[in-house]
Amino acid sequence: MFVTSASTATAFFACTYTDIVSMRCFCIYAGTCVLVHYVIVITWLPACVVIYEKYALRGCHVFGKESKVGKLFRSIHSQLTRLSRFLLNRQSIISTISYAWLPLFLVISVGGAIALFGWPRLSPPSSDTFQMLSFRHPFEVFDREVRKHVNFLSSYASLPITFVFGVSKAFNGGYFDIKSHGSLVLQPLADLSLPETQLWFSNFCWELRQQDFFDDSIIQSHGCFVEELRTWIMVRSCASDLCCQDLVFPYNQSVFSYCLDKYTAATMTHGHTVASPGVRYKNNKPAAVIISFQSNVKADYNMI
Repeated sequence: MFVTSASTATAFFACTYTDIVSMRCFCIYAGTCVLVHYVIVITWLPACVVIYEKYALRGCHVFGKESKVGKLFRSIHSQLTRLSRFLLNRQSIISTISYAWLPLFLVISVGGAIALFGWPRLSPPSSDTFQMLSFRHPFEVFDREVRKHVNFLSSYASLPITFVFGVSKAFNGGYFDIKSHGSLVLQPLADLSLPETQLWFSNFCWELRQQDFFDDSIIQSHGCFVEELRTWIMVRSCASDLCCQDLVFPYNQSVFSYCLDKYTAATMTHGHTVASPGVRYKNNKPAAVIISFQSNVKADYNMI
């Protein structure tokens, strides 16, 4: 009992290294419960055995005479003993028809194989929902029959594809505080003004558009900052500004930084949200990049 309890508790406690605070708290709770249950077993179980031996068994005899409870248990024990002796006797029906057991079990084995691999055979679940309550429970009826007729559940939107560069996945919130969201942790971002970096992001976005999950049935804008910056520059006249259609991609470092700042100031309006695609700045320097496109995969609550 100690070995199995200790191994189970250790497995739970090992999961406390995760960054998911709710899972971390649950693992601490589950591992502690296993240890507490072990302590209860090794203390209460021997005590219950002693009480049973000293008091419960004595209750079967009253003043040296066998009680009704004792007679009942002795009768059941006697009948079970007779039945087991009869079944194990060589002269019983089991030994008499021993020659029939082999074909009988052979037929059962063949039937089981047909049931597993023929009909009805093992098959994956026929429903997207997992039944946890009775068949006619309102929750089960909703998932099985009503859900597809509810508009806001049946007309799912497409899943977005979002890539974030320059942000660390580290969590610096409260270790056991599930309400703590922590703060954003940035990591070093490659110099966006370098020609090789410009080409890398341009190729990345182009390859992303070639994937099967990319939704090419709609016109998607503001997904990749490099593509949008090139489009913005190509439509500008060279009479009034340096950022114009005469520039050749990849751009010079100083030109790219200047044009990127102007493009960001011109396009990042009040309609943009925190998760909107584009470049994010810290101390007037690019600190993070968000690239986002729309996929052709429909959102579904079963994905959660």
